[in-house]
Amino acid sequence: ALLRHKVLFAFIVVLWVVVTASYTATRPVLYRSTASVLIENFNKSFMSYADEGMTYVQDVTKAQRILAQSRPVILRTADISGEDLGISPDSTLPGGFEARVDGQLLYLQVVDEDVERAKKLANAWSDAFVKEMTLRAQAPKGFLDKSLEDQRKDWMSKQEALNNIKRD
Repeated sequence: ALLRHKVLFAFIVVLWVVVTASYTATRPVLYRSTASVLIENFNKSFMSYADEGMTYVQDVTKAQRILAQSRPVILRTADISGEDLGISPDSTLPGGFEARVDGQLLYLQVVDEDVERAKKLANAWSDAFVKEMTLRAQAPKGFLDKSLEDQRKDWMSKQEALNNIKRD
């Protein structure tokens, strides 16, 4: 049947090649740029010196990946890069941002039509993530500093009361 309809078969093959080539030619070229961040999340209670070396907490790196793809980090990325990502409070986050975790490395990949913009966004995303993590780490530190100051004042008043009792 194939030999009998070889002209039709040749026409279908040529038509398929032309349609595929025209579709490919109309698609924009996309560039991928990747920035990486090392997440150091060793915890002494989770460390073990086995044959494979020290272990790390996988849930922490997964949480970092989720945080990296969150709206505050992407909005900070737009601010740092100076690029208009078309984000409004009602819109969804833009496509082209993908975070992957491999062990302790967090890979932040940006896909864009412009190679320079892709590089700029990947580096800005890395900076935005680090800045967000720094801000989130300082909030408990401020609380602890204040509570330690209150605790110190309480201990001093108790020590003073103890000294008064001893003097009396």
